[in-house]
Amino acid sequence: MEKYYKKILWLAIVLYVVVFSLVSIYKYTHFLYNGIDLAIINNVFWNTVHGHWFWSSIQGHSYLGDHCSPILILLLPVYFLWQSPLLLLILQSVFLGLAAWPIYKIASKILCHCEEEQSDDVAISLREATLTGSRRPPQSRGPRDDSKTLALAIAVLWLINPLTHNINLHEFSFISLLPLAFFTLFYLYLRLEKESRNKKLLHCFIVTLLICLAIREDIAFIILIFSLIILFNLRQTTYDKRLTTNNLRHRVLLVVSCLLLSIAWLFVSHKIISAHSPSGFTPFAYYYSWLGSAGSSAIAAHILSYKNLEMIVGFLLPFLFIPLIKPKWLLLALIPLAQIILSASGGGAQVFMMHYGALFLPALVIAFIFGFHRANQFIKDKLKSKYLLLVCLMVTNIFLWVDFGIFKKEIYPERSELSNTRQANVNETFKSVVIQDKTASILASYRFLANLSSRENIYALHYYFLGVQQFAQGPYTLNKKPEYVILDKNDLLDFEKNLKNSKWAGKYYENGQQGLRELLKDYGVVDFQADVVLFKRGYKSEIKLDELNLDW
Repeated sequence: MEKYYKKILWLAIVLYVVVFSLVSIYKYTHFLYNGIDLAIINNVFWNTVHGHWFWSSIQGHSYLGDHCSPILILLLPVYFLWQSPLLLLILQSVFLGLAAWPIYKIASKILCHCEEEQSDDVAISLREATLTGSRRPPQSRGPRDDSKTLALAIAVLWLINPLTHNINLHEFSFISLLPLAFFTLFYLYLRLEKESRNKKLLHCFIVTLLICLAIREDIAFIILIFSLIILFNLRQTTYDKRLTTNNLRHRVLLVVSCLLLSIAWLFVSHKIISAHSPSGFTPFAYYYSWLGSAGSSAIAAHILSYKNLEMIVGFLLPFLFIPLIKPKWLLLALIPLAQIILSASGGGAQVFMMHYGALFLPALVIAFIFGFHRANQFIKDKLKSKYLLLVCLMVTNIFLWVDFGIFKKEIYPERSELSNTRQANVNETFKSVVIQDKTASILASYRFLANLSSRENIYALHYYFLGVQQFAQGPYTLNKKPEYVILDKNDLLDFEKNLKNSKWAGKYYENGQQGLRELLKDYGVVDFQADVVLFKRGYKSEIKLDELNLDW
């Protein structure tokens, strides 16, 4: 029966990958990736392939000055074959879809173990009932094959979880690789608990651990907590008489490896980030500087704010709060949670609507699997239904698609500012840049950066407007004066709404309009469609700049 479950799961994985790859491509072709993460990372890949390692022209400095993600090097051979943001979007769908496989293996192992313990209890009760002459001996609470069915359902829940969808559809981020890598690591850990002397398994565990750490510098915090949890578990098992000295030695090696590697990587990665930052800058100084001047009551009010509560409920709701039954494994998300809650902006719905869910889902899923057996057994005992809880979980997750996941309004261009007709006009405008001149340097608005990022020199209009890099850590200079400027008129309104009132950007806003005007004096209007203006340096145009009504 298990082989059919595996076939069903692989079919579900393939379906997931196809559907979300198509939705991602749809978003890409309709310029709906405007968060610039996809643009930055694709530009870093493109420059690295062409010899400028980790350079980001969009940011104006090495990507290593922002995040330390050597996992990029492992993906370079694949990117070399197709140097496009579309490849990254498809790979992201593949990695998130494949995460369902180790989830199935983890759930199978944990649920089978729970049923074995339950069967042992039932067998003891049956023997006692026989000896005492009881007329109604206790009955087994369910066939052992149920564990495989439940494991399959839990894996499918991953594929329909709107939190998974949000990671998949919000830009591209290296942390989207974490669920697959960490779930694989956790499965190997479960196997090593029984096969601690298996050297091949231990080597696979260490390699997977290194891959997890290579994803991004802050993954080391999750691995560090994971190390402490398995150390705690080791202390509990030292009293097990079945545990030999050799087995104990191998388990200690496992814990020490996790601890030392995570601590070492925390130190090394943050040294790398500081060394490649334009001014030795670390984002932590910006995010948490407010704590130094805030009083204890202000900090407490910030932690207990509605935004932070909304974020926590948003993460737990697709799991019907079942992870709270086994909170030990929720500790894996403790430091990522603290990082967000204690930041100046705090949490909120935007956190679980974005890729940050990838930092929380390993903890949520593992705690959910451990807690699911107890919750499901309770419902079976009280309501005499084996699968009621699963049905409730699936209905809840599908219901949440409307505002949580794949059906939220940002996916569809007809709900955005561009109609389908106007979108076609913008596509035609783009052909003159993307198809005819792929090597040109370009200064572009938010939502066009991703589509133009496969080139050496692509610059962000909002950074140029301010004249400084993110968090004002250094001046934003152009290595080469752009051949084209692509300006979305709506960006000017966004600058006034967001940048003008930003803590770090506000003081640079006033000079931005004059600087942009000065730049555009050397450019002529090639095309003007749907509030999008295409300028070219040295182009003779009959349209004057003041005629565009740019709402300066």
